[in-house]
Amino acid sequence: VAIDAEDEGYDDEVLISEDPGQVGKGVGDSGATQPVMGEQTLESWLPVLRQKGLDKELVFSASDRRFKFGDGGILKARRMVKMPAMVHKRRKVLTIHLVPGKTPLLIARPTLGEWGVVKNFRDHTVMFVDDAVPNWEPAEKSAKGHFIFDILSGFPDKVEEALANETGDEEESDEDTDGSSNSSQSDGGEDDEEDGEALYLLSSYQPDLEGKADSEMTTEQLELVFEATTRQPTRPRRRIVVWEVFIDEGNLSKALLAHDDVDVYQFSLQNQWDFREPRLCEEFLDLIEKEKPDHIHLAPPCRRWSRMSHINRELWPSFDASIDDIRRDEENTFLWVSRAAFEKQQ
Repeated sequence: VAIDAEDEGYDDEVLISEDPGQVGKGVGDSGATQPVMGEQTLESWLPVLRQKGLDKELVFSASDRRFKFGDGGILKARRMVKMPAMVHKRRKVLTIHLVPGKTPLLIARPTLGEWGVVKNFRDHTVMFVDDAVPNWEPAEKSAKGHFIFDILSGFPDKVEEALANETGDEEESDEDTDGSSNSSQSDGGEDDEEDGEALYLLSSYQPDLEGKADSEMTTEQLELVFEATTRQPTRPRRRIVVWEVFIDEGNLSKALLAHDDVDVYQFSLQNQWDFREPRLCEEFLDLIEKEKPDHIHLAPPCRRWSRMSHINRELWPSFDASIDDIRRDEENTFLWVSRAAFEKQQ
């Protein structure tokens, strides 16, 4: 007998539990209403995500959805992750609810609908209706006949990208040498040595915060750096790193991730950063020293200092003592770590 999930008080019922058997792949579950995956499954994906440079694009937020599986098991998601996906060479976004255990990635019907996926069960092909000229494409099939979607292998590995860039540079260099001689090229003469020294200065020189850096470089070195920068091709712009601390709905992160050159990291209860624990406060401050993010946005809970709290203090004398204790605790944790982080960013 099929049990309706909503009648039982659950958000979603999952009928498929087949494991596609490979990192980065998910099963198309036409019966599910929300994508779901096990925490341990995500953990097994992390090495591949790091290898492809996608780990920095993961955005975690809170979840409270409950999933009832076909075997009668019930699992509750405490958080969800938003991650990039490459589906049949098309870049998409996938938000997955994370439940305890090793549940494989199950891609829900609404998500496939957002992606514009049409499935042909007879030929086991898929089509994307948003394409300018939609065509049927072969789809991977599981042993039980379910549609399998590979969402990670389409992204290049960092190593592959580096090798491709290196090959491109070599080809460009060959083209330059095959043609007429270039007056800017030399066989290891004085100009090359100067450029090498200038590039070393550019990569190793770090200005201090006391304004003494200029005096540490001679006029000759400064001129050398200027000449090298005017001759060197423009380098890619460095990515901006932003930390959002004390998360509610994560709207700031969502807005920032709309920019291609911004990486966002979240620190809050949703991903086990409980700043009521002094140990985690210290660990967070050490992480600032190590990673040196460009910006940190902190929004510690303020309900203990809200207008309603002041009203309660006036109306309920017993409330006065209890809120003072809570405020003291939060001053020693939330406000202390916020101030310390602010001072480190000065």
